[in-house]
Amino acid sequence: MPESTVRTERLLESLTNMHHVFRCLPPTGVINKGEFYVLQHVFQQMDRKGVNYVTPTELSEAMEVTKPAISKMLNVLEDKGYSVLVISGNPLARLFNCDVLPDFLYADDISLPLKVKRANSFICDLAEQKLPDIILISCPSGIMTLNDYEHNYFGEISYVLSNAIISDYGVLCIHYSKYYTDKYFDEMKKLCKLRLGVDIIKFYICNQTYNVNTEEEKVEYNFYSNKFCKENLPTEIVNSNIVLLPDDKKGIETFIDELTSLLNENPEII
Repeated sequence: MPESTVRTERLLESLTNMHHVFRCLPPTGVINKGEFYVLQHVFQQMDRKGVNYVTPTELSEAMEVTKPAISKMLNVLEDKGYSVLVISGNPLARLFNCDVLPDFLYADDISLPLKVKRANSFICDLAEQKLPDIILISCPSGIMTLNDYEHNYFGEISYVLSNAIISDYGVLCIHYSKYYTDKYFDEMKKLCKLRLGVDIIKFYICNQTYNVNTEEEKVEYNFYSNKFCKENLPTEIVNSNIVLLPDDKKGIETFIDELTSLLNENPEII
């Protein structure tokens, strides 16, 4: 698939943003782990190919905006000619010329109703400025508490965003596990609909998993390769029409076709 002009322009602006970010570092300054991994992935990509450059497509795939799902969706939508506004919970998104959710969402001294109102104004202002065809919002943390050691802000941020703006459809990103069942997917759909008012149409299984370290009372995260995830998931999950996998480019493209069809057929959107 040819690289879109829109994506090329966005990634060129991204490089400019990255240049400005690193220029502002003081002589004794440091970059965080996330920024380091972004650069490391880009350099590894160049080393593997034996070149001193990367194409916009390779750059986009190497430097993920938030979770891989939203980056791949953005690429496909742009290749189809759509103007896309991406709002991410990851500060690194600024490097990719995407917008970042405001810090007040994490504040302890701002009431829930005020957060909802401010989030609504923030999103609407961006939409008025950029006039996108589609808005993708990546919600940070989680929709609920993970366990005793990872509270995920008790799902407050997802609750605020779902009340700040009405979502047409949602994709729920979940940790890697071999034990998902149809009942699990059905129950999570119900939970998201009742709690957040969001219709979940796909589940994106990430290559991240976690273990609970009870001695140190913390959660430890691990990453598997995309190949490992696909080969070790049960066949019924891999072949499920409601599941997306990290390396399933064709699945992402098919999903985008389904999504745009749903949006076009929705009289409230038209």
